[in-house]
Amino acid sequence: MNEIGQQISDYIQGHEVQLMTWSMPAVLFVLVIMLCLPLFRKWRDELNLLRKIRKLGQASLHNVIIPDGIGGTVFLEHVVLHPIGIIVIQVRRYRGAVFAADKIDTWTQVLGKRSYKFPNPLRELEATLLAVRNLTPDVNLEGCLLVTREAIFPKGRPDSIINFSEAKQQWGITRKGPVTAALKTAWENLRNHAQPLDRLLQQEVLEPEQGARNNLVLASLLTLFAIAWLMWRLG
Repeated sequence: MNEIGQQISDYIQGHEVQLMTWSMPAVLFVLVIMLCLPLFRKWRDELNLLRKIRKLGQASLHNVIIPDGIGGTVFLEHVVLHPIGIIVIQVRRYRGAVFAADKIDTWTQVLGKRSYKFPNPLRELEATLLAVRNLTPDVNLEGCLLVTREAIFPKGRPDSIINFSEAKQQWGITRKGPVTAALKTAWENLRNHAQPLDRLLQQEVLEPEQGARNNLVLASLLTLFAIAWLMWRLG
C-alpha cells in the first residue's frame, strides 16, 4: 500500500501543472451539467409530449394566438385536426392530489402537507373553445385538459380532464379517417387567423420559471469562467 501511495504521489508531483489546468474546468463542467440536466429532461419531456399530441390527428397548431371576437386574443396551446372535428388541448402538469369539479370556481392541489388553491381551469378552456368556435362555426369542436400521470383526483375527475392514454384511445386510433370539405375549410380559416406569440407573451407563457432562468445564467457564467481559465493556463 505504501508503494502504491508513493507512486500516486510521484505522479501528482510530476503532473501538477496539468492537473491544476484541467481539474478546475472539469469541476465546473460537472456543475454545469448538474444545473442543466433538469432543464434538458423537461425539454425532452415536452418534445415527446408534442410528438404524441401531433399523432392524435392529421394536422396541428401549437402555441399560437387567435382573435377572441371581442377585440382581444386567446392563447391556444395545442389544436388538432381530426376526422371527427377540431380538438383543443390544454396541458396541465399537475402533481399530487387535485380536488376538482366542473361547477366550483376554485380547485385545490395537495402536495405532501401543503395545499394550493387555483382558479377552475375549465373556465379558461370554455373561453378558448368560444374563440375557436367563432372561427369554425359549422364543425364539431371538442376540448380537454390533458393531465400527467402524477395527478390523482380523490373526489372524482371532471369529464373534460383526461390523460394521454385516454386521449390516444379516444382520438389516436381513428385519426386516419376521411376529413370532410367543411372541416378542411374550417381548419384553414383557423390556421389563417392563428399568429405566433410575440416575445412578451412568450415570456409570460412559455419561458422557464425564474429558478430555471437563474440556473441557465449560472451555468453560462461557469462555462465562461472554465473557458477563460483554460485560455489563461494554456496561453
